[in-house]
Amino acid sequence: MAKKSAVNRNEAVKALVKKFAEKRAALKAIANDEGFARPDPRPRQVELVRTIRCR
Repeated sequence: MAKKSAVNRNEAVKALVKKFAEKRAALKAIANDEGFARPDPRPRQVELVRTIRCR
């Protein structure tokens, strides 16, 4: 059986995924758009990684 803290953390992650699903989809559409010019040389998916890691 899992610890209560692990179960609570998983529930919190599920809530965050649900909360930011629309924003992530919008960012993913921009990242996949080849015509989108970035002034920054960083990879296009930096914003996606940032949304996943932010809590």
